[in-house]
Amino acid sequence: MASLQLQGSSKSTAHQSRLISMLRENILRTDKENLLQNLIATMILYQYEVWTTDNRENIWASHLCGAKKIMHASAATLELFQHESSIIMDWIYYHEVISEFSLRHWAKASTTDSFCKGPMAARPKTAITDDSVIPSGITCPMDALELIQIICKRSSAYDDFDVPYDNRDMEQMRRLKHSIYETVGESGTFHEISREPLRREEMLTYLYRCAALIYLNRAVLRMPSTAFQHRRLVREGILLLKNLGFCETAWPLFLIACEAGEDDQRLQISEILSETTRQSRHRSNHIPLIQSMVEAIWNQNDLNLDSEIDYVRTLYTVVSTAPSLPLFA
Repeated sequence: MASLQLQGSSKSTAHQSRLISMLRENILRTDKENLLQNLIATMILYQYEVWTTDNRENIWASHLCGAKKIMHASAATLELFQHESSIIMDWIYYHEVISEFSLRHWAKASTTDSFCKGPMAARPKTAITDDSVIPSGITCPMDALELIQIICKRSSAYDDFDVPYDNRDMEQMRRLKHSIYETVGESGTFHEISREPLRREEMLTYLYRCAALIYLNRAVLRMPSTAFQHRRLVREGILLLKNLGFCETAWPLFLIACEAGEDDQRLQISEILSETTRQSRHRSNHIPLIQSMVEAIWNQNDLNLDSEIDYVRTLYTVVSTAPSLPLFA
């Protein structure tokens, strides 16, 4: 990754090939130390593809699936949720969950490798983790991540729209929703709740929670876009994005941008997308695809002003037309 940043993709290819060779030699060793090394190597390859390719062959997804298979094959996986290595597992879990969102709205369930369905790096309930070792730069809170993961357990393919969540899923979502609202509040602005100027990491954390609530309200609870609670989340999300200036992570940007219904909101989103594109000039840029999908959803919504169409159906209709599996991480 350092070579990629300093010397460009042509020079870094040799390091990529060497890493792949080392991984092949080491892949059958499943003790804790080698398992961790193999996972890190696989995720570096995943990150490399995220930064260097246009994703037409979904190579990043194959590396992420490879990480799942490595975890599945080793009895030592549970040991990685202890001490400092738990940070790595949380990092992998984040990318797994966000890829679940991509798969849910882009591909039919039957087309996905069974090993690639569902996250493998979720913290087990028995795991003892030390939150003091988690760096402050981690911005996606676990409650939002768990909420997204539960929502994405249901496929959004056309014939599965009405498959209900079971009571356990609904109770978990209710609990997580309550937990998130305790943090972001149910009225007023996030700035008023915090009472102090928010750092960038804190704004991104609020942004993830805001987007997760929007996704829950729209995809599961079928809340209309005109509901006060929903409009407040959209307003606050756009305000956070405006204060951020650009958004280095695509998932909350996409979720909130899709809900912009007023002209001034859409203008602000367009400016944020443009600035995000400019800030991403040193890496492979997935924002143009995100922007095209956002604008397609705006068009869908504008065509159905008198009768609001199904939220999940709209997402599936637009996201599934992407030429390759969209990256929202």
